[in-house]
Amino acid sequence: MYCVVGIWLVFGLRLGIWNFEFLVAGILVSYAFVCYFSLVSFIAVWTRNTVLTIVFGLIFAFISKGLETRETGLYLLWDNSIYHRFLDAFYYITPQLDGMLTNAERLIGQLPFSIEAAGFSFTPYVYSLGSAILFCYLSAYYFSKRDF
Repeated sequence: MYCVVGIWLVFGLRLGIWNFEFLVAGILVSYAFVCYFSLVSFIAVWTRNTVLTIVFGLIFAFISKGLETRETGLYLLWDNSIYHRFLDAFYYITPQLDGMLTNAERLIGQLPFSIEAAGFSFTPYVYSLGSAILFCYLSAYYFSKRDF
């Protein structure tokens, strides 16, 4: 976070470029990392296995893209309401990494800065905050119960 604000200040002071979209997108990407890290830290504390945690983190980054397009992609694989509900539950329980990063990209690419025109949505950030709080709580709970 300090790095993003620092780079923005350096560009602003030295080059005279005050790009607020860059600042907002950097803050949103930092927020996405915090939400993603909450899930990864929960897996690390729960499994106590570094390799499994790294592999899960990489796999979840790929799964996040598929979950973001579940209506147009994953729903078509099987026409079953239980399967659709399971995908929806998994989508809303986990951090919506791809949705948050896509929204940050939309902010940078939209000139002039306009949240409405860019197709920006706060929904992934709100749902990811809930899941981040849940996974941070579970991480703290499992960490207090284990002897490391």
